[in-house]
Order: sequence, then C-alpha cells, then structure tokens
Amino acid sequence: MKILLKYFIWLLSFFSLVFYYFLGTSLGHLSMGSLTEKYVSQKLGNKLEILSLNLENYPVILAKVKINDGALLFLNGNAQRDNILMDYHLQGNGFRWNNYNITEPVNLKGKMNGTVSQLYITGEGNAFYGNTKYSFLKKSNRFESLHVNLKEVSAEHLLKFLKYDVNIKGKIDANMEFEYFSPFRKKGSAHINMNKILISKLSDTLPFDIDVEVVYKDLLRNFFLNVTSTEGELHISEGYYNKSASILKANYILKIKELSYFSKLLKHKYNGAFNTMGTMKQELGKLSLKGTTKSYEGMIKYVYQNEELRAELKAVSLEKVLRQLSFPPLLSAKIHGVASYDLKDEIVLLNTKLKETRFRRTNITNVLQNLTGIDVLKDVYDDSVFTAGYQDSILTSMLRIDNGINHLYLNNTSMNSKTNAVTGEFDLFINEQELLGEIYGTLDDPKVNLDMSQLIRYQVNKKINNFFGTNKPLNKKNTKSKLKNIKKKTGEFLENIF
Repeated sequence: MKILLKYFIWLLSFFSLVFYYFLGTSLGHLSMGSLTEKYVSQKLGNKLEILSLNLENYPVILAKVKINDGALLFLNGNAQRDNILMDYHLQGNGFRWNNYNITEPVNLKGKMNGTVSQLYITGEGNAFYGNTKYSFLKKSNRFESLHVNLKEVSAEHLLKFLKYDVNIKGKIDANMEFEYFSPFRKKGSAHINMNKILISKLSDTLPFDIDVEVVYKDLLRNFFLNVTSTEGELHISEGYYNKSASILKANYILKIKELSYFSKLLKHKYNGAFNTMGTMKQELGKLSLKGTTKSYEGMIKYVYQNEELRAELKAVSLEKVLRQLSFPPLLSAKIHGVASYDLKDEIVLLNTKLKETRFRRTNITNVLQNLTGIDVLKDVYDDSVFTAGYQDSILTSMLRIDNGINHLYLNNTSMNSKTNAVTGEFDLFINEQELLGEIYGTLDDPKVNLDMSQLIRYQVNKKINNFFGTNKPLNKKNTKSKLKNIKKKTGEFLENIF
C-alpha cells in the first residue's frame, strides 16, 4: 500500500511540476523553444523536447512536448499564472520520469485550473492496461481533496513497475480518498480489491481474492486484510500501525482446508487441514506471533519470535501430526510436551511424553508378528517418551514405549519423508521375552533383522512353556509325544529361518 501511494503521488507531482516550470515562469512564455526546453529540463531533471509551441493567442497556448524521448504531452489553454485553465493529454507506448519507468502504453487526459500555488487537476484514461481516474488540489507542500480510482489494472505490470518481487497475475481495483496528503501527514483511506488472482509463490493453480483497507490519520494507521480461496482464508483484523514508533499490531485467523495446495510455499508436502488464530506484533522491524491451534485434536499454544517458533503441546494426536508431515502413522498417542522450529536453519526439535500409546497395524507390526508370533497391538502404554529432530526431510528420533510390564525402545531411528527410507534399532520386551534387532528398508516395505540367538531361545522357551503349561497329567506316553512335537516344531522354525 505504501509503495502504491508513492507511485500515485509521483505521477500527480509530475503534472504539477511540468505545469509550474513550463507555465508559471517567465521563460515559459518565450518563443525561443530551445532555451525554454533547456531551462525546464534542468529544473525537472528530465529531458523535455518542445516539438511545437504556439503563443499567437497568448495567454492561450498550444504546446507539444516529448518527455525523455518517449511519451508526448499536449497542452492547450490559458496559461496565466493566476488564471490557469488548460487541457492536457499524456500519450505514449511508455513513460519514463526520474527513476520510474512505465513500459506499458499510457493515455491520460484531463484539465487543470486555478493558480500556480493552488492548482486543481483532474484526469482519467488508461495505464497498466486498466482505467485510471483522479483529481486533486496541489498546494505548495501537500495535496488536498485527493481522489484516485483504478479499475481492472494489471496486477502483474503494476507490481513490476513498483519493483515488488512478487509474481501476481490478475486485476486490481483501488480507490483512495484523502482530505490532505503529504510525506508526513495524511488523512484519508485506501481500499484495494483483487479478484481471482494467481500468486506464484503460493500456488500456480489456486486463485485468491484479496480485500484490504487502510485508514490514515497522520502517523497512525488502522487496517484490515482478507485473503480467501476455495482451499483457505486469512483474516487480519483490528490492525494498528504507529509509524513514528514503528509498531504494528493485529489479530489474525488462518483457516486452510488442504495444505498440499501450498507445498510450493512450504517446501514440503504437508497434508490435511490447519486452523489457527492469534495476535501479531511487529516492533522495529521484528515480527512476533502468539496463537493457538486445535487442528490436532488437542491444544497447541505457540510463540514465534526472533525466527524461532516454540510450541507447548497438550493431548495432541501423534497420528494426525505424522499424517500431516506425510509420514505413515506407526503409533496412535496423545502428545504432551514442547517443540521448537528454527526457521533460519530449518530445524525442528521435539521433547515429549506420550499417553494412551498404541501400535497401529502396519507392515512393521505384521513383520514382527510373523517372525515372532508376538502381537504388539493389544497393549496400551502410558509411560512413554518421544524425542526427535527434523531437518532436510530427515526425521531422527528416539522412542521409548513402556507400561511398566512390556516395552519397546526404538533407538537411532531415521525416516526420510522424500524417499520413505527408514533405519533404526529396536529392543522389544513382551511376554517376559526380549528381542533385539534392526529395522531397514522403506516405510512401505520395511525389513526386520533380528538377533537370531534371542529369537531361537524365545521360540524354544515358548514351545516348552506350551508343553508344561498343559493341564493334562504327565505320563510316559504323552511326555514323549510332547517332546517329539517340540523337536518337530523347533526344527520347522529353524528351517524357515535358515
């Protein structure tokens, strides 16, 4: 908004300066075109070439001026200092003035009347492939009764001219009304509306509607902003900005239906919905946020400051978090703890405790059950710890699941969200048996490497326990039969392994 206003003030100042130096000085009345154009060019700091100047009916003049070897300015009317009444026409395939350069066709017509010290200018026409209309009273140190209206102006070309490094395609409507306007004092409002625009940094296919309004009172601003699309919306309300103190405050509500649409912006494929609300503050150029989200069943309170996001998690669904990070949810649990995200180095750290932890049926649990016969899905674990770090698409973690009777420890686990590769070490103690091993492969097709001595001992003990656990009275006949069966089953097991 600040740069947009700066552009219009530049354009309006151009007309005022040209009229003042060309019409408001004695040299402007000379028939010596070369001397006049040299003087005016020096005063304005731009090249003005007077192609024609007719003073036969002075004070009524006719003039045609080429500006910086480009656009043409036509002047026709009364040029007296204290009684200016003139038509003007600015036309060209482009327009360059000072450090500004419009590369698109410009065609603006209008009138001016008044005196050199108080000149009222109106105009309308085409610029940036859209319609422009304006009026203002130019005084020595400020503009008064300023009105500017833009209709269906090309966002792409206007923002390029304003030197915004944002690729936006679509149309802009704007309306600005100020009681007075100067570099340090202004009173009025500006309203900008953009419909069905494409913002390449957000999405190449998802259109957005943007509506923003700013109310100015000298060094204070009040504002709101609404950004909406079919997949989400952002609302900023009760915006306040104090220019002298360089402090900005506002409330925000963010609702996203599907994060995968914004993978280009987030640089990672997140899935699912995300909703949050909070307050924002920017002081001396440093932004801070404080908000909450219930997008993961529980509650997350977060604070962003100094390029670091810190969050407090309470009863947050681990399953939903992993799904949103595009990781298969191996567990379901409630997370309690803290997390941090260093935006500068793009590092995520987690230090949490897990409650109501259960294994979900996955390829990994199926492999464990097929190799060991152990069903890890039946137990609930309430004394568990999960610590992790995430950087460059790699999640490194340590998981200790324990309920005081059974446990599973996953140490040095690494998962790659891009390739789905997984590696890790596990220590499983269940049904009074302990198994050690490694996990490798991918999350879709995991492999398990077990400590075979542990597994053989476990299987042999299980067969023996099954035998001695029978309620039938032991005798010579059934004892020999049971021992023969144990030998047969153990042999089959070993054959399957080797």
